[in-house]
Amino acid sequence: MNILHISASPRVSGSCSRKMGGMLVDRLKSQTHAGSTRRDLTTTPPPLPDADFVDASLRRDDTRNDEHRRNLEPSEELICELEAADAVVIDMPMHNFTVPAAFKAWIDMVVRPGRTFALTPQGKAGLIADRPVVLIVACGEGSATPPNRIS
Repeated sequence: MNILHISASPRVSGSCSRKMGGMLVDRLKSQTHAGSTRRDLTTTPPPLPDADFVDASLRRDDTRNDEHRRNLEPSEELICELEAADAVVIDMPMHNFTVPAAFKAWIDMVVRPGRTFALTPQGKAGLIADRPVVLIVACGEGSATPPNRIS
């Protein structure tokens, strides 16, 4: 069993979500003797999709050249990590009522037509096997020193 552990808090230390995610992964590893792969989206952020990535991702594989494949390499690496995982643990804070930008970039790299989902007459269909996913989201100030308030 392999656990993919994704952390998206910009705080490398003092992050409540990172602490909780690490505790959960440690517990799962000790109970199941699983291995784990760690993907820290703060220390190694995924690239943002650009025009070259979009062009390459929308082409059929048999029409891609070497440059297209190079543009898809970061995406392919992240997708392969996800495919190799039997379970996924994602920890992150809530930023501005949504996910951190680095996690959105990860989603944009992983969700690819023809690779992780297919367009069918009935709508979009996933191409990656289902697996358990645990999402840990921390909200609020926690034990960190709050910034000066604007009143």
